[in-house]
Amino acid sequence: MLSSSDTLRTSFADSRLSSCLNRRGFLKAMALGAVFSAGNGLLVRGEVSMPRMKRKHMKVGSQREAYNRKLLQYHKRHGVDHIMAWPKLSPDRRWVRSNVLSIIERAESEGVSVDMLSWPAATSFRSIRIKSGEKEVSDSSDPVFPHILQVSAERDREIERLCEMITIAGEAGVPCLGYNLSPIRTLRTRRDFPVRGGAYATAWDLSASFSMETVESDYGPLPADEFWERIHYFLERVLPVAESARIKLAHHPFDPPFPASRMFGGTACILGDVSGNERFLALKDSPSHGLVFCCGTFAEGMKDPKNELPAALRLFARRGKVFHVHLRNIHGGMNKFVETYPDDGVIDCFEVIRILRDEGYSGMVVPDHMPRHRDDPGRFPTQAFAYGFGYLKALIQAAYNEEKRYDNIS
Repeated sequence: MLSSSDTLRTSFADSRLSSCLNRRGFLKAMALGAVFSAGNGLLVRGEVSMPRMKRKHMKVGSQREAYNRKLLQYHKRHGVDHIMAWPKLSPDRRWVRSNVLSIIERAESEGVSVDMLSWPAATSFRSIRIKSGEKEVSDSSDPVFPHILQVSAERDREIERLCEMITIAGEAGVPCLGYNLSPIRTLRTRRDFPVRGGAYATAWDLSASFSMETVESDYGPLPADEFWERIHYFLERVLPVAESARIKLAHHPFDPPFPASRMFGGTACILGDVSGNERFLALKDSPSHGLVFCCGTFAEGMKDPKNELPAALRLFARRGKVFHVHLRNIHGGMNKFVETYPDDGVIDCFEVIRILRDEGYSGMVVPDHMPRHRDDPGRFPTQAFAYGFGYLKALIQAAYNEEKRYDNIS
């Protein structure tokens, strides 16, 4: 495994070799006075025009569980060709290779690519609403691996199971796994905040009247120093496996971020803001170690998200540490916000797409936490996501078309 410095030197050497070869071709062409047609992109009327390297573009994606033909066709209809899938667990909490392959084959039969899998590392997938000192748990499920952030004999056995999943993903050709290490899942104080067109959204207000002890950590009290030690222990064991399998592990920040001085259930929020995620990435230098850059979550921890978020995105994207993007929007910011439609909030979504384009990001951008409406069939906000898919697809097309116009002018 090459170190970061070795990788950098190798990349630099490759670029110098490529540059040398291009210069030789240029001089040879000038000497011969060759004239090629415009169609081949090399020489026109005796002038040299070097071919432009075609790079991969980012794409609209979805993290909704598309487990059948109807849902896959729903995505395909709305221009979504790339998704994250959620493999079912066996009774002994494993991924079955044949099941993962069948998910991929089923998606491909409808023209959809599985680019990412949900990796059940620590999250309990719980959504908690706090109101008047009481908590209401929705979308509840217990943690799949309740010991990975605890000091216990079971911890290594559970981490081994997660490493098996990494290997299966690599064998199946899925390049990325999404996860989070938050022992407290998605706190909100309202789930019925009115937004446009009779839709309703979720909201958070830290000043609302409730007891922080109402919220429990899935892994017991975790002060900051102890939390960092347990995360480091986890990364030390999973990242070598991910590197061997050529898998990227994309971590989602804690949602919502709250001040380090505030403890929920005795647990510190160490991975909610930019500095915490910088420290997280610095724990291990690995090409497999990166982030889900959730625009909404990072904005929720900023005093001035409109101006702070672009700088944070550039910081991580320029380092190649953005593996996946959630593009949700909010009104408000630190400690008090309402989630809303992507075109209706403090985040300039087109600026986000432009930054990702300029930094060479080629992964998925997915709409996230969209408002619901009573006309939606079932509990999923089907209408809002259809709108979100189209909106993001238009932003991405506009960004790359803008780049083409600039290239033609220059």
